[in-house]
Amino acid sequence: AELKPGSTKVLINALVNIKAQSGWLIVIAGHTDVTGSPEHNLELSRARAASVRDWMQRMGDISDSCFAVQGFGASQPVASNDTEAGRAANRRVDIRLVPEVGACVLPTAALDRNPLSHSAAFNF
Repeated sequence: AELKPGSTKVLINALVNIKAQSGWLIVIAGHTDVTGSPEHNLELSRARAASVRDWMQRMGDISDSCFAVQGFGASQPVASNDTEAGRAANRRVDIRLVPEVGACVLPTAALDRNPLSHSAAFNF
């Protein structure tokens, strides 16, 4: 899965809040519309989430222990799949920070920041 042009700015803004959040798990969930088979959509949703994780790891130098990647296929739509606009809204990646002991262990210098709860959805 490829990141859409323009998504980089949104991801950079999310990365600023996420980068040094020891004890928080970055949960990245991919979603699709109903076009295609359920198996294909599940695979595509996981690939979308993995693409965002890979980008965040490259750009933010974030450890793999900080991430959980999920794929939901078309099972959690946010809009009707009866229109192109609805299908486009359903093709997305959600990023959530979830407190989890032992997740995302960082060097001591990075622990000075206070964790912020952050949630975002991106269309890819």
